[in-house]
Amino acid sequence: MKNTQQQLTVFVHDWIFHIGGAESVFFELIQTHTQHHVEEKIYTLFAGQDEIEIDGYTYEIVTALPRWLNSIFVWWSERKKWFVSKILDYRNLIVFYPQLCRLLRNKISKEHPDHIVISSFAAAKNIIPYGASHRHEHVALYLHSPNQYIRENHDEYVKKFSRWQAKIFGLLVPYLRRRDSKPRHYDTVLANSLYTAELAKKHYQIDNITIQYPKLDPKFDHITPSRSPKNYMVYVGRLTSFVREVDKIITLCNTYQIPLIIMWSGPDEQYLKSLAWPTITWVGRVTDVDEKINIMKNARWLINLAKESCGMATMEALACGIPVFGYGVWGAAELVWPDQWLLVSSKDEESLKKGFEEFLEKFG
Repeated sequence: MKNTQQQLTVFVHDWIFHIGGAESVFFELIQTHTQHHVEEKIYTLFAGQDEIEIDGYTYEIVTALPRWLNSIFVWWSERKKWFVSKILDYRNLIVFYPQLCRLLRNKISKEHPDHIVISSFAAAKNIIPYGASHRHEHVALYLHSPNQYIRENHDEYVKKFSRWQAKIFGLLVPYLRRRDSKPRHYDTVLANSLYTAELAKKHYQIDNITIQYPKLDPKFDHITPSRSPKNYMVYVGRLTSFVREVDKIITLCNTYQIPLIIMWSGPDEQYLKSLAWPTITWVGRVTDVDEKINIMKNARWLINLAKESCGMATMEALACGIPVFGYGVWGAAELVWPDQWLLVSSKDEESLKKGFEEFLEKFG
């Protein structure tokens, strides 16, 4: 138990593994709410590390799973070896989200925090007991999206499952949705887009929501677009086939022989690299903002086929003044204007090829 004289703020996120846009927003929330004269910790369902440094300060990371079991999932998720890696892939933990949220909630409750700041795109919002109304701590929620695996992205996930995975998932989804829909109490609720706010009202009956779009690094405010962009396309985001459709992006660029720079990392990296032709360049996770801006502003185009409530890479591309080929469903449509975008409404092969050809003709 914490010292009764010492205040405690806990920061909660779904998981901290293969850092992406949602994690960048989470780290910014920490910087916004941090008070270094009080005790502060990070709580998450799953993590690839024991601690993390943010803005020069080191934060302990507490996971729902015991550290030894968490480490097993990390080890196998990173190595992708044999059938065991498929079983112990951290994404398979979705079926245990209710139990993991309960474990994490119990760990947090034992600490008696004064403030809880939650950043959620899958399940972290559910660490608060449902129906709770008599609370001593202040609870703030920043919602990236409802649990996309069982909500708006459900159909896309099922299509990429094996037959037995789809059957198991189909049996579990009604239960997961019921648990996810239980009413929770938050003192402050922020959403990353109007689209997310509408879904929060639809699924969770949350009305009093403030829209707060993710903030870009200040250096993106002072970019002079390249007058002579180089002939390559760029993708920025987690390397997954699920929802982000990086496999389809690679196939498109292979087919039309468009040089592509892929920036970031993710659980499907090994598989995706097996699909790539020599025209695909992998630069990994770029943490230096100047380097990232240099790659993006000198690109001729950015591609993003993810079904996102609000895409950081899309916002960065617009700041760099480069055209974007994207998927025109969800929050992406809030960010765009016709002279910099071509958005497709379907991601089937024929629609993507037709849209891509139109995009290259318009912005080539």
